Amino acid sequence: GTHRESVEDLKRCVDWLHEVGGACLVVHPGCLSDPTQTAPRRAALAGGLIALADHSRDIGVVLCVENMPPGVHPGSRMVDLAALITDLGRPELALALDTGHARIVSDPHSETVAAGPWLRTTHVHDNNGRQDSHLPPGQGSIDWDAWARSLEMVGYRGPIMLECIRHLRNDPECIDDALRELLGRMTAIAKG
Repeated sequence: GTHRESVEDLKRCVDWLHEVGGACLVVHPGCLSDPTQTAPRRAALAGGLIALADHSRDIGVVLCVENMPPGVHPGSRMVDLAALITDLGRPELALALDTGHARIVSDPHSETVAAGPWLRTTHVHDNNGRQDSHLPPGQGSIDWDAWARSLEMVGYRGPIMLECIRHLRNDPECIDDALRELLGRMTAIAKG
């Protein structure tokens, strides 16, 4: 019941997004799960993504599967998500890279390279490598220069979307010259 309901909810989201002219819907591949259940969970995820791709086929909405923190099987590693998207072979499916989740699992550079040509959007924030704290870039342990190089390596052209609103709300001054310069470099890469 819950998986089917989630797919139906996401179909409605696709419709709403299309109505307002949106082009990309970020979806989560699942929740915390037992690694021994990866195969059936991958099959369920594939079935849900095919249903969503069928629903999106002629309206121009791309579904971007986001990498998750550790414990989501499949879903924590971009190599697994990229393999799934490749296997499904649907132009309506792509990937969203969350830099904070990538840092906890591995590092954003290698996760971006694993996403490769499937990468369509980003959720950009920093952390200490252990907690999903959604810090502004530069306030955690992510190597942003390496991440910028990985965006160039995969030919990324898409949004650099900050996902650290709580910190920006509580401390608007955290957007300093160094962060502006960093975001400017990332945005220039993403625009080509």
